[in-house]
Amino acid sequence: MRRTRLKYYLRALGTGIVVTALLMGYSQKEPAQMTDEEIRRRAAQLGMVEQQGVLSELAAAATESEETEEPQQTTESEETEEPQQTTEPKETEEPRQTSEPEADTITLVIVRGDTSVSVSKALEEAGLVEDYQTYDQFLCSGGYDKSINAGTYEIPVNATDEEIARIITKKR
Repeated sequence: MRRTRLKYYLRALGTGIVVTALLMGYSQKEPAQMTDEEIRRRAAQLGMVEQQGVLSELAAAATESEETEEPQQTTESEETEEPQQTTEPKETEEPRQTSEPEADTITLVIVRGDTSVSVSKALEEAGLVEDYQTYDQFLCSGGYDKSINAGTYEIPVNATDEEIARIITKKR
């Protein structure tokens, strides 16, 4: 008698599994996948803004550095101005540097969505780092690039690369 119960139990279990698999297969039929252009159009309808990625920023920066062989010297009055952009101007593309309240610190404003490349460029323009590409590599290799926080930061003029990274990531 026990063998018959087990036999019916296993038969019912197998039938349930088959029916469930058929129902799941039928319910998972979705319409054709959207193309990249359809995704972009839908994102634009929802108010999303297309932003260039880190690799395209690096490529644009490399071509800019090849075009200009002499480094540009800036005065203190030029440092307080918004940097001019040669690519498509976007409000959140580069952090803004504001005036210096004291001679020992530089105020750096990082807006939400800024990449490590744009932050490194702003630090180079402020005179806090020598080369933005080297500093960006430092941020990436140390894992700081994923922890950059938006905000206004007072950075000492003589701060080391490590100290700057800790300040902009709020890791003290």
